[in-house]
Amino acid sequence: MFTTILAVVLALAFIALGAARVMPIPYMVNLARNLGIQLAQFRVAGALEMLFGLLVLGGIWIDWMGSVGSLLMTATAAVAIVAHARANDILQNYILPAVLLVLAFTLFLTHVLG
Repeated sequence: MFTTILAVVLALAFIALGAARVMPIPYMVNLARNLGIQLAQFRVAGALEMLFGLLVLGGIWIDWMGSVGSLLMTATAAVAIVAHARANDILQNYILPAVLLVLAFTLFLTHVLG
């Protein structure tokens, strides 16, 4: 039950954040600019986040999909933290990727060890 709830929460978060990156929302355009990332690359990252969310949802029924999706989510969150660090971003902007990293890695461990 814990794995299912965690998978749904993470999938919804990644799908929503990914969709926000794909659409030209002004906040996301400014974030890409502040991080020094080209908008096209930012949009590709958003599409990948949406895909990883779908993989995690599929992992509710097919275990390997959840393992792969949660591992890719962990890597994506780690890259986001590095991007914020390289841009000398304010500490507040590290919170969401850090929380998502911990939750995604927890989900990965539940798939692998559980």
